[in-house]
Amino acid sequence: MKRFKNALSGTLYGVTCTISEATRNKRNTVETIIILLIALAVFDVAALLWGINSTDGIDSPEWERRRNWLAFH
Repeated sequence: MKRFKNALSGTLYGVTCTISEATRNKRNTVETIIILLIALAVFDVAALLWGINSTDGIDSPEWERRRNWLAFH
C-alpha cells in the first residue's frame, strides 16, 4: 500500500498509478488563482494606461456644481 500512496505515476502489478484526485484538485485550484491574479494585474495596467483621470484640479468648479444641484435644496 505504501507504493500506491507515495507514487505519482508509474505501473505496479499491471495497474497504472496516477496523481491522486486531491493533488489534482489542489493543482487546479492554484492554477485558477494564479490565472485570476494575472487577469487582475492586466486589468489594472489597462486602467492605468487607457483609463480616464477624473480628479478635479485646484481650480475646478466642484463647489459651484454642488451648490447649484437641486437635490440638496
